[in-house]
Amino acid sequence: MVKGYQALSGAEQKTDLPGAKTRELISLALALRSRCDGCISVHTAEALKHGAMRGEIA
Repeated sequence: MVKGYQALSGAEQKTDLPGAKTRELISLALALRSRCDGCISVHTAEALKHGAMRGEIA
């Protein structure tokens, strides 16, 4: 999963598609699925930092 995330992040940073907020929301969904508390915390904070609303995160 980490290799996939790194590949996704590397490719998206070059084009900024689909955007930082969407990228963090996707990462948060994957973190929730894997039940990784540290990942959930980091990606929630990053999603908020990039403009995600509480409803989007919920």
